[in-house]
Amino acid sequence: GEGPYTYSVSAGALPAGLTLNSATGALTGTPASGGVYAFTVTATDVRSGTASLSLSGEVVTTHSYWRINITAANSWAALSELEFAAMAGGPNWGVGGSPVTGGNYPPPGFDEANAFDGNTSSHQDYTWASSVSSSGWIGYHFASPVSVKEVRISARSQYSQYPTAFSVDYSDDGVTWTQVVSYSGQTSWPYETLKAFAVP
Repeated sequence: GEGPYTYSVSAGALPAGLTLNSATGALTGTPASGGVYAFTVTATDVRSGTASLSLSGEVVTTHSYWRINITAANSWAALSELEFAAMAGGPNWGVGGSPVTGGNYPPPGFDEANAFDGNTSSHQDYTWASSVSSSGWIGYHFASPVSVKEVRISARSQYSQYPTAFSVDYSDDGVTWTQVVSYSGQTSWPYETLKAFAVP
């Protein structure tokens, strides 16, 4: 082709927060949210000749705080273990930071650290999260921001104490939370087993 060139998005859309410089073709900015994106950039030369390039990929966002916010429970939601992972079946992120809690979680004597100690035994090693009449949440403040794609929960199922509805949320300051996904109708909790939930 023969310059100067102009550049444009001819199909699809850029992730929110990114811009395409029509004179240089440079993509700049910071994506505002995660997701899978696909778009086509077309270069046009001075004689109206064109060439296109299709691009796709996933924008992964990271955050300092992640939690499960329990909105309904069977009797009580008593958790023996809670894990946050970067991918399905991946290693647990929950090291090097500290547990965070809110709502009516936990009453005295039920240490929230039990949910992050790697012990899924629910006979002695558990902590309360919420009752059927009120909500409560438990999460983790990571030493540095992480991406979470799977949450794994072990509940005190032998006493029918498990969450039946909850959301997975993130925060960058521990005050303002954004919901990523919610689950409801959870009535099957294997005994002393981590149950996995996908995070889009």
